[in-house]
Amino acid sequence: MPFDEMKTVVWTDEMCRAFGVARGLLADGERVAARMAFKEAYTRMVGEARDAGVPVVWTPSLGDDKNGRDAVLSEAVAQGKLSYAHAESLCPGLPAPQATVLQIAAKPSPTLLELAAMANERRAA
Repeated sequence: MPFDEMKTVVWTDEMCRAFGVARGLLADGERVAARMAFKEAYTRMVGEARDAGVPVVWTPSLGDDKNGRDAVLSEAVAQGKLSYAHAESLCPGLPAPQATVLQIAAKPSPTLLELAAMANERRAA
């Protein structure tokens, strides 16, 4: 999670909204309270989204530090969170990933039926 506007981050909508809940506490230097507030809000939001069948969507937020963007965007591509084309459009000249990374990134998102099954498993646990 970013602690300031300098850092680039690739996060989900739930992460972004939970960070908004914790941001004021973090600005006041209350790191433990901020972490607890974030965790509670994030867990609740993810549960609600998955129960509703909303798929995970990863979104980049570019920080002011242009030199820090390459590593974050490359990692997001390697983890399958962003396509290389999307990352490269945000950071022209981004080194192309290796073929194995492209295979990982091409993995399809879970279907609504798979998300529902995961939500049912979580409820049963």
